[in-house]
Amino acid sequence: MAFQKGQSGNPGGRPKEIKEIQELARKHCPAAIARLAKVLSKGKSDSAVVAAAIALLDRAYGKAPQAIAMSGPDGGPIETKELSDLDAVRRINFLLRKAANAPPKEKP
Repeated sequence: MAFQKGQSGNPGGRPKEIKEIQELARKHCPAAIARLAKVLSKGKSDSAVVAAAIALLDRAYGKAPQAIAMSGPDGGPIETKELSDLDAVRRINFLLRKAANAPPKEKP
């Protein structure tokens, strides 16, 4: 479903509660950073020091990008197939009919 120009897909915005929780959490950030820095410099276990270092670096520079390797069968290239417009329309119609007949998902 496409939105018209200037129309938001989320007109209500984020729930107010999320913003309030973020603001509360951010008030504790200076103390949390100070504690992480203390563990980094005076931590007794290597795992605690490494965890503190990673947490500080992630907050300072963001998490390192994760590479995702994608390949076809046996590590070969991914094969693609171009569809004609007619084949694409047929495929879309098939998927829409299939979705319309699918039983509703149960809520967990």
